[in-house]
Amino acid sequence: MNKIKFTIAAMLCLTLLLPLSHAAQLSIDNYTFIWHVAKVGNVSFEIVKETNRTGVLLGSFGGKVSQLFISPAEGKAIAEALLKSEEYYEKYKKRVDGESSDSIKAGTFRVTFSSEESGRNFMVQIAEQKLFSLAVSLKKDEVADIANYLMKAEEMAAFVDKRIKP
Repeated sequence: MNKIKFTIAAMLCLTLLLPLSHAAQLSIDNYTFIWHVAKVGNVSFEIVKETNRTGVLLGSFGGKVSQLFISPAEGKAIAEALLKSEEYYEKYKKRVDGESSDSIKAGTFRVTFSSEESGRNFMVQIAEQKLFSLAVSLKKDEVADIANYLMKAEEMAAFVDKRIKP
């Protein structure tokens, strides 16, 4: 009878220890952490930490074709370009001869300001400086808030790098 009790106890102990030995083999080799920081109108601002990089994912209406992954340092350069939008808007308001458009460089990206006559439908587009590139479009009332978040991108990315360590 003692032999049976001992055998049952041994099997029970082995069964309880089996998951622990299996858990030691698990590891996180590939991951994506997303901090949904803000949504301003149709524009989303997220900090993304992946296995080998951390940056800003900026997206607007249009799904994956209107998303850009931006390094935190480039985020600041783009923010500085976006802060000029009011200057371009005032310039376009004075025009009455059709559409207006200007582009400025911001790191490896291009920020394009455009509007119809008299400043109507003022839009700002952020895209890589390539012939064909994904782009994020912002309306006039979204620009200032997104610029403020982009100015803080390096600080936010450093915070995520410090706190998220798989």
